[in-house]
Amino acid sequence: MDSRVPVLCPDHFPDGFRRMVEDIVDDVAAGLPAVRPELRIEVGDPTGRPLLTFTVWFDFVRRTAFGLPVRMLQGNVEQLRGELAARLQDAFVEEYGQPLPPCPGHQHPLTPEVREVAVWLCPYDPGHWSCRIGDYRV
Repeated sequence: MDSRVPVLCPDHFPDGFRRMVEDIVDDVAAGLPAVRPELRIEVGDPTGRPLLTFTVWFDFVRRTAFGLPVRMLQGNVEQLRGELAARLQDAFVEEYGQPLPPCPGHQHPLTPEVREVAVWLCPYDPGHWSCRIGDYRV
């Protein structure tokens, strides 16, 4: 992961989950020249429901937060990857007002979709461009 984007995960999260989050952030931030968000991930929330709580801070200001059920950690990895990609993409697009990650050759963002694996793809022409989420390189 690029050192521009610190990702804080609790120590008890598996390395694979930590890498998945870092790879998704790298994908979404790929179209930005310099990024300084801080992503905090915690387990639990004030209502007592078992949630993974994601808080994204840009320039030390809390911009967005969302939760995912902890049970998603024990479910389909590709569904989790796709859901995280969609939520993180929303946070970055809202903050920067740019299509992120950008669809190569087009003026819109790629769309996360879960097929056999979670992929980024062109929403207007799926044959134009696609890659596995976490492997975006242009």
